[in-house]
Amino acid sequence: MRREGFFVFPRMRLGGSDMLRDYQIAICSQVREAFREHRSVMVQMPTGTGKTVVLAQLVKGFQPTEGQGSGILIVAHRRELIEQIRQTIRRMGIERKNLMVESIQTISRRMHSASLDRMGVGLVVIDEAHHALAKSYRLLWDAWPDAKFLGLTATPWRMSGEGFTDLFEVLVQAQGIKRFIAEGWLCPYDYYAVRPDSDEQQRVDALTKRGTDGDYQTKEMREKLDDTPCIERLFATYQRHAAGKKGIIYAIDIAHAEHIAAYYRQQGVDILALSSKTPKGERQEVVNRFREQGSPEVLVSVDLFSEGFDCPDVEFIQMARPTLSLAKYLQMVGRGLRRHGSKACCILIDQVGLYRAFGLPSAERDWEMAFEGCRELDAQQHEGMARLERGMIPSSLLEGNEEEVVQIVSHEGMAQRFVGAALATGFERMRRTDGEVAWVDRVNGVTFHRRPRAVDFSGLELSTDDGILYFPRIGSALIDEESGIHVNLLNMQVGDGIFWKKRYISLSNPTQVYRWMETLANGLRLFHDEQGRVFMQQDSDHPLVAEGEVSRDEMNRRCNEEVLRVNRINSASELSTSLAWIKSYPIMITEETLDEEKLQRVLFADRKMKCKTERWLDMKSDGVYAEKPDVVKRGWVELLRVDGLLYVRNIQGFAGFAFPNHAIRADERLCLIGNQLYLRRSGVMDSFTVVRKSEDLTLFIVDRLYNRYMIINKPGKELEIQYMSKEPG
Repeated sequence: MRREGFFVFPRMRLGGSDMLRDYQIAICSQVREAFREHRSVMVQMPTGTGKTVVLAQLVKGFQPTEGQGSGILIVAHRRELIEQIRQTIRRMGIERKNLMVESIQTISRRMHSASLDRMGVGLVVIDEAHHALAKSYRLLWDAWPDAKFLGLTATPWRMSGEGFTDLFEVLVQAQGIKRFIAEGWLCPYDYYAVRPDSDEQQRVDALTKRGTDGDYQTKEMREKLDDTPCIERLFATYQRHAAGKKGIIYAIDIAHAEHIAAYYRQQGVDILALSSKTPKGERQEVVNRFREQGSPEVLVSVDLFSEGFDCPDVEFIQMARPTLSLAKYLQMVGRGLRRHGSKACCILIDQVGLYRAFGLPSAERDWEMAFEGCRELDAQQHEGMARLERGMIPSSLLEGNEEEVVQIVSHEGMAQRFVGAALATGFERMRRTDGEVAWVDRVNGVTFHRRPRAVDFSGLELSTDDGILYFPRIGSALIDEESGIHVNLLNMQVGDGIFWKKRYISLSNPTQVYRWMETLANGLRLFHDEQGRVFMQQDSDHPLVAEGEVSRDEMNRRCNEEVLRVNRINSASELSTSLAWIKSYPIMITEETLDEEKLQRVLFADRKMKCKTERWLDMKSDGVYAEKPDVVKRGWVELLRVDGLLYVRNIQGFAGFAFPNHAIRADERLCLIGNQLYLRRSGVMDSFTVVRKSEDLTLFIVDRLYNRYMIINKPGKELEIQYMSKEPG
């Protein structure tokens, strides 16, 4: 045994099933070092990484100094957490006379009781310490001014932006979720999220009221989301992606949980809703059966299982309640990320758009900033990053997909992708030679003037300090201070990846940067990787292919065929999309009308009904299609997708004219189709012919009615249009 400071640790790891892992031993050592200089220490460890085991080991190793009390008080805010801590302490063979594990409510009532006074409290441990700013917790510091304080949490974060430095002096952090997945301690995940134009997302976006805790008001959430159509869509998504799997559904309130359970049960699902109103004995019996027997197969709750609930074989999490709390989000998804046996992954189903507010569960987060308080982020940062995150699902995932819920990332290859990314993480504060303070992204080496933040974009992590320029978090010679991606490009991204400044990153493999070589007349694009190998791409809608896997001749053939196909469809001789053509038929029979989409299925026949021809009529653009189109949206532009090609609905002059996916780029303000630029301002659409444009789409030189204009596109501001008396130099 060795004694250092206030903790004694055995030289050997614990035996049996509670053997400490390397990272747990490292956390214990860091806490010991921190207590040499500080009275109160907060520890951050991701959900599912054994925080309770670390807590118990630190309790086991505590030894008071001379004159300090020997008692240990462990405080939690829910009885389920208390019981879990007690079980872990018993399992690890910890026997201490002056050890008490109680709820904060009980401790508050007994603050000055004789039993607590006799204990002589020398160490106070607070589980789920992100709750420790409540008034009842502050009393603990006043009651035992000579005690050491240890707080443990997965999420040292508050919605208000306030930090924890008024209670805890220093934060000790474990490694990030990416590294835990890469090393096999947490499992990879499939992430599904509602589309930004889905009914659920629109309902969530319409929430305006706030509760006393700063989160969405429960009553308004229930009014907008607790109805039959929403619950039917919840079930349809569950059935499509998680049927037959063991999982947890998070609901808005008890009534919502019961409504979900009732509907799922009608469809044959073995499901139960549990809440704080469920009798304690019954609740424990159901939880035990869920853990040990897998029956019920699914549990529905509000937040009973969001903190401290340990059931590693959970296979899916379905989020049916919105929240403004990053802590609640990570606690929910964290229930499914524990490793178990042959479990390959966890399915995370985000039915309320939390992904666009908080990013993926594995996104790197600056907990040190949250611990200190996030107020140093200025308004421009918040505005820019919020704008990107609101449109975080790339259009390539949405187009041609009728489902309200789309897959954002797959678990396939996730652990391997995270191996390199997990080695260097975070941001480092440094003082430059001129005396100014700067921040360095340890992943890509980019230096920032202000404290940056990591943002997730469809599995690609980016760092930014202003919400305007984003730098891919990839260790590469092609990523430096000159390689920022403008937010305009990200907002208008289409296809498989991001192309900027002669660089390319594929979103299907966001760990590698390629350098552009040339683009051939048929659209074939050629790239080099950092080892000099040649990669080919048919167009931005297709993934890169290494030369050798497919020949250059074969890729040219594919490109030429696609060009011919588009030209053939758009040729006047074969274009049969005019309303006059429909009226030329002697008989027209209406079979089906989709009013919400303004599409009509019609059958045309000759007078003797010898033959019938099926067509779909778009009543918005008068276009006619041989098969049913998919209705998609890109920014403010409405589109139809047929056989991999796009047709514009709400811009005149394009009826029936086909475009490849990558030919149309749009956001909520402008649309670029070839050399034509369309602006939507105050309900009025203007069109211009583009003469020149900047790569980041911040500046356009355009012609209109024989006059030349300059259009300035600044993020977050109105488009500025200036008449040009002469061409700028």
